[in-house]
Amino acid sequence: QMPNVHDALSRVGVRDLTFRAGRAKRPLSPLGEVTDEGRAVVQDSVDRCHAAFREMVAEARPILARRMDAVATGETWLGREARRAGLVDRVETCDGYLDGRLAA
Repeated sequence: QMPNVHDALSRVGVRDLTFRAGRAKRPLSPLGEVTDEGRAVVQDSVDRCHAAFREMVAEARPILARRMDAVATGETWLGREARRAGLVDRVETCDGYLDGRLAA
């Protein structure tokens, strides 16, 4: 989700000039015109990330494959929730993890 003020700025004569290296570079911006092509590029990126998440979960935790729709919802999993859902083995602080790795 991103606010877009293109139409409001256009009404007062402000234009957005965007320079990019390719069609997929910065397909949407808060200032630029929202195009169907830009929306499609961003949605494709989101869809590919979601598919990669599902694939990684299925590979790392085969037992979750049958419950994929319950865990691959697009929401953010907090540590304890992820543990209860079977997405992670344990929850610990960054310091705790690093201390354990350095001691090993």
